[in-house]
Amino acid sequence: MGTRIISAFVALSILIPALLFGGVLAVEVVVGIVLAIGLWEFATITGDKRKSSWRLLLAGGLVYWGVLFGGEGAGHASLLLASLFLIISGVMRKDDVETSFRFLALQVLGVVWVIGLGLHLVLVRRLENGLDWLAVLLIVVIAADSGAYFAGRALGKHKLYEKVSPKKTWEGVFGGIALAVAALFVVRGTFFSDISVVDCIVLGVLVSITSVVGDLAESLLKRAVNVKDSGAIMPGHGGALDRADSLLFGAPVIYLYVTYCLGVFG
Repeated sequence: MGTRIISAFVALSILIPALLFGGVLAVEVVVGIVLAIGLWEFATITGDKRKSSWRLLLAGGLVYWGVLFGGEGAGHASLLLASLFLIISGVMRKDDVETSFRFLALQVLGVVWVIGLGLHLVLVRRLENGLDWLAVLLIVVIAADSGAYFAGRALGKHKLYEKVSPKKTWEGVFGGIALAVAALFVVRGTFFSDISVVDCIVLGVLVSITSVVGDLAESLLKRAVNVKDSGAIMPGHGGALDRADSLLFGAPVIYLYVTYCLGVFG
């Protein structure tokens, strides 16, 4: 427990100030580093670390740069080039057909999962009032996780997906949603009055649900490859993917909602 607390304190003391107060550039750098570590972990637990990690880092870095910094059309071009690179790498392998296809599918999944979702953390920061929206994302994810934990321990009886995550319950899910919505009302009443009551409810529900999906998705992956943690970068907490799974899935929800739905409900 002491190791978990110390490593969490060190990580948060570095990441939170950088993300919230370091400006867009700091977010781009921090997120880029975390996603690179996540890709390395993904490659390590799903395949040949020495070979597949560098392919994933190259393809993922190309997509990250193209979408965020390459200008108009560069995002599509970088995604196309990265996909072709990974497809050619899979086709050229000398393994049997099943192994080669599994390798190819996992490589593409890694880029889509880690980079495709994760770059939305930067896109959220680039929004108007992006700092506030990034704070909203962090607060809602933490509230949903905390609510799910305590409600699950106190009331949990009905298993959510026992084969993948034996401790998760439906009661925990609803507890997470309730605390996330409550946290958003606190946010609205303290520092971000631009969001409406309906926005608080809809965002609280959507981000809570996608956070659970993200956690289940990573649990499914780890069970499929028979590992406990994605990595060991944070002693007592596992790897970067273990800590960022909910944020990876929550960030696109915030970005898409703010871009297309904010203000629609009054």
